[in-house]
Amino acid sequence: MLAVACVLLAAGCTSSPPDAERSEDALGDPPASIDAPATTTTLPPRPPEIRVTDRARAEIGQVFSDAIVVIDPNGDGVTVDVSGRTPEGFSLLTSPRGLVTGFQWRPVDAGEWTIEVTAVDDGGLEASRSFTLVSRYPRDRDLLLAMGDSVAAGFGRDRSDFAGSDTCFRSERDAYGVQVADSLIEAGAFVADAETVVVACAGATAASLREVLVDATDDEGEAVGVPKSQLDAAVEANPTIVTLTIGSTDVSLFDAQALTEPGANGDPAAARDSFLIDRRIESFEQGLRLALDRLVRSTDAHIVVTTWYDPTAAAPIGVEGCTGDCFSAVMASTVASVNEVIRDVAAAQPPGRVSVAGLDGDADRFEASNGFGPDALRDLGPLQDLVGTFTGGSSATCAATGEPEVELLSTLDCAHPTTEGHNEIARIVTEVLLAI
Repeated sequence: MLAVACVLLAAGCTSSPPDAERSEDALGDPPASIDAPATTTTLPPRPPEIRVTDRARAEIGQVFSDAIVVIDPNGDGVTVDVSGRTPEGFSLLTSPRGLVTGFQWRPVDAGEWTIEVTAVDDGGLEASRSFTLVSRYPRDRDLLLAMGDSVAAGFGRDRSDFAGSDTCFRSERDAYGVQVADSLIEAGAFVADAETVVVACAGATAASLREVLVDATDDEGEAVGVPKSQLDAAVEANPTIVTLTIGSTDVSLFDAQALTEPGANGDPAAARDSFLIDRRIESFEQGLRLALDRLVRSTDAHIVVTTWYDPTAAAPIGVEGCTGDCFSAVMASTVASVNEVIRDVAAAQPPGRVSVAGLDGDADRFEASNGFGPDALRDLGPLQDLVGTFTGGSSATCAATGEPEVELLSTLDCAHPTTEGHNEIARIVTEVLLAI
C-alpha cells in the first residue's frame, strides 16, 4: 500500500526498514531534501457566468416571467445590472436579499426590445449577456392587410368614387390585394375563412402611413373598426401577409408637370427636375425604411412590397419641350431611382421578412392608349378638381399614337391600373408569396 501511495503522490517518495544501517562511506553525502509538488483547488480569477433566455415572446395581455441566473466560479459577491430601453410592463424579480433572480413582463405595446444583463464580481471582473423581448397582438386566423397609396386602393375602378363619398377612393373588389387573398385561399395557402382588410388610401405617402388616420374596410367595402393610421392598423391586426405599394405620391410619379422643367428643347437631362426629384426620393427612402422597420419589429407578417411600373406609353404625349423619347427617358430614370430605393430598403430588413414583387423590367407591360382621352375629363364638370387631385398632369404618359397590345392602365389618367392591370399585379404578388 505504501509503495502505491508513493507512486501516486510524488516521484521522489522512498521507504526503508527502520533498523537499516546507514554508512556515509557507502551512501556518500546525505541527499538534499526533495519537496513534494504542491497541490491546490483554487481557481484563477474568472468572471461571472450569466444564464438567461435568448428570446422571450409574449402576446399583449399575457404575463411572461423567466429566471436570470448569475454564478461566480470563485464564489465572489456579484452585482447585477440590467440596461437597455426596457418596455412598459417590464420589471425585475429579486430575492429577499435584493439579488436579481429573474424578470416579469406584461407587454402593453407590440415591438421588440434588446435587454442587456451585466454582472460584476467583487474583483471587478465583468460579464454581459443580452436577450430580446418580443411582443405581438394576438391573431386567431389568416389575414391579409392591403396597405399603400392609390394603386393599392384600386383608385378609379369604382365610378362612385368620384362622388366623393369614399375619401380613400377604394375599389375593394378590384384592388390587387383582395385578389391576392382570394388566390392564396384557392391555392390552399390561406384557410377558407381568411380575412382581408384594406387600409390603402389614395394620396398616401410613406410618411403618412404612420401619421394619417384612415378607415379600414373589408373585401366588401364594409367599415372595420375605428380610424387608425395604416401602420397602427397593421400592428394591431398582426396580419399574416401585408401587401404594400407606396411611392407614387412621394415622388409625384403620376404628375409629369412636377417632374419636369420647362424649356428643355428635347433634352431629357434639362427636362428632369433633379433637385425636386432627388429630394423627394430621399424623403421617400426615409419614410419607407421607418415603415418597414415597424412592420418587421411589431408584427409577424410577411411583407410584400411592389416596385413601380413605368406608366409611360411607347410613344407618349409628354410635356411641352419634352415629348416622345425625351419624356420617356425622364420617366424611366425617375421610376428606376424609386425602384432602386425600394429594393435597397427591403434588402436591409432581416432575412425572410420582406419580399419584393417586381412590376418593372420584363413584367412592365403597364401602359394605356389615348382612347378615352384625358381631354374628356373636362366633361366631368365640377368633379374636375376632385379627379385632378390624382390625375393632374398624368395625361403626359398617354400614347400620342398607337395603343398597347394589352391595356393594363386606365385611359382616364394613363397611370392607374384597369381591372386587368390589378389582375396582373395580383398574379405577380401571388407568385412571389407562393414561392416563399
